[in-house]
Amino acid sequence: LIVEGSNKPEPPSDPNSARSYRGGYNRGGIIFRALQEGQMKRINFTNLTVRNWTFNGVLISGATDVNITRCDFDENGSNVVPGPKLQHNLLLTHSSDINIKDSRLDTSPHGSGVALDHCQNAVIANSEIARNAYYGVLITESKNITVKDNLIEAYDHSGVMVEFLSRGSENITVSNNQIQFNDGY
Repeated sequence: LIVEGSNKPEPPSDPNSARSYRGGYNRGGIIFRALQEGQMKRINFTNLTVRNWTFNGVLISGATDVNITRCDFDENGSNVVPGPKLQHNLLLTHSSDINIKDSRLDTSPHGSGVALDHCQNAVIANSEIARNAYYGVLITESKNITVKDNLIEAYDHSGVMVEFLSRGSENITVSNNQIQFNDGY
């Protein structure tokens, strides 16, 4: 299944010519938002492509048991309200028991490939997370997160960022990744 967000899905002759200039309006790909943590359960995305959305490609908030397998989320998160660096290819907030594997999370014009905010018990494995404008993997106020066996490359900032807002994150494991060609650390 392809969830296409572009008004003109045909690529231009220069694939970079229309990048980041998709209009000043919010269009989100898939948004699942609960009223409280754990309210949604057993969300499975398999062999799904979500591309060219100006808001987040996929936003899941308040879920438990989230599985993303062999998915392609790319070119999501342009510079529209609420602002740059707040929209991503994949954003998970207030969620737990997350498995992201064998996927592509690439080329967000203003966001990260994967952003985890107030999440716990997540594994991001064996995926390509490349060419996003912010960070490859952004982890904020989360715990028990593992990032392993991924290709994380070509960022304007760092490949992996564990951000400290008020209480920080804990038990974060980053292992056996190929992290290269980033402007940050």
